[in-house]
Amino acid sequence: MNLKDLQELAHLAEAKLNHAQGRMAKITAREMATRRTLQDIDAGFQIAATTPPEELSTMMRMGAHQLWTEWSRRKKAQANQDLALILAEKGEYAQELRKHLGKRDALKDIAQSAQKQDRAKSEAKAQEALLLLQIAHPPKRSTSSAL
Repeated sequence: MNLKDLQELAHLAEAKLNHAQGRMAKITAREMATRRTLQDIDAGFQIAATTPPEELSTMMRMGAHQLWTEWSRRKKAQANQDLALILAEKGEYAQELRKHLGKRDALKDIAQSAQKQDRAKSEAKAQEALLLLQIAHPPKRSTSSAL
């Protein structure tokens, strides 16, 4: 495999890594939105729990508060289930991301090593050519004598 092929593979591995990072960013955004939903529900529970009964509206006294509490509990349970699924998916994608990162790094290292070897070969050839040139055409010594 030549240097150009290795560089192309390294570029392809970089593209796959970028794609996997984009998918991970989308999963993280979903996770954060679900966590915000859970925080909002918990904040609603806090407000409801700390509101004195005399400040509750007529609708709340007629049972709306209980309906809201039940709805909030269902909503929170669903959000927790969603979060669990998102975190499981995130774990799978994290493994995939590490795999792509490892491939990219390995190919980059191999390409750099091949490039160094090519450079060393080129320098060796240049040194050999220079040596052959010096052997074929040795420098002329001056024959003038100084008196």
